[in-house]
Amino acid sequence: MRRWILYFLLPLMLLSSAVFATRTWVLPKIEDFVIKKIRALTESTQIAKVEIGEIKVHPLSLSVEMGAIKVEILDPVLAENVESLTIERARVFMDVLDLFTGQFEINTLFIQGLQTFVLIDPWLKDSNGPDILPVDEVFKVLRQLPLRRLVISRWNLGIESRKHQIKSDLQGVGGLFSFLSERLTARLDVQSLTVLSPYTQVQEGSVQLRAQIEPENLNVNNVNIKLDKSNLNLQGQFRDWKNILLKPQGEFKVSSLFHFDQLTELMRPLITNFPNLKGELELEGELSVKSKFDVNGGIELKSRAVEVEQRS
Repeated sequence: MRRWILYFLLPLMLLSSAVFATRTWVLPKIEDFVIKKIRALTESTQIAKVEIGEIKVHPLSLSVEMGAIKVEILDPVLAENVESLTIERARVFMDVLDLFTGQFEINTLFIQGLQTFVLIDPWLKDSNGPDILPVDEVFKVLRQLPLRRLVISRWNLGIESRKHQIKSDLQGVGGLFSFLSERLTARLDVQSLTVLSPYTQVQEGSVQLRAQIEPENLNVNNVNIKLDKSNLNLQGQFRDWKNILLKPQGEFKVSSLFHFDQLTELMRPLITNFPNLKGELELEGELSVKSKFDVNGGIELKSRAVEVEQRS
């Protein structure tokens, strides 16, 4: 009888000892290591200053929860455009093998309640014309980040041109980004897109994006843009895409449904006697682009119920 009791109590005592050692020695060590790495990572960046209001480590799930995060842009070029950036909550998940080897690698970063406001006038004031996109610089930063996957929910993004009096609000944006072997995979869903302009009525719509981004190639699996009753769908690949503004190259398929009354709303403030247009235009085709002035392919156009009413 005593032997059976011993067989029962010994594993229980070993388990209790392991739990006690974990809670009193292992977990505090992990917490201290992770907090130091998180703070060192936020302080080492030269692009932005990150202030974390609260931070809590969940050792059993190997995650860190942060709240009330404020980001101050330090880069002078970005600071002209990004006026504000705050994060309601963020959670970092790590790999247990990395921790045991003393490395700090973020498996997944979840961001909730991201608020961003971007002013695009500084980008538009450049009179030198199109330039090379900073693709190499972006991938240089991505290689240095200890991050494999980024998930964003409830992202609200405001974009404005005060010079042209155009404002766009993107609400309820969700995004999934993963970086592996020189490839950034992006998935973006914009539930609500609102465009405000003195030239048109309020335009509402949505956006879906699926793409694979590499230093040399931009592979667009699908882009779907809906604005009121019209929509645009695009698929294809752009080569050497950092020079896309100077010399676009690639092949893609495009389909669209366009309602002419939206064109009337757009042009009426600019041309007083612009005619009332009704009906819709559907297009579908494939294009091969070698430069701005070398475009081949074919597009099929179909119109329905088109009416033109000239204004006096």
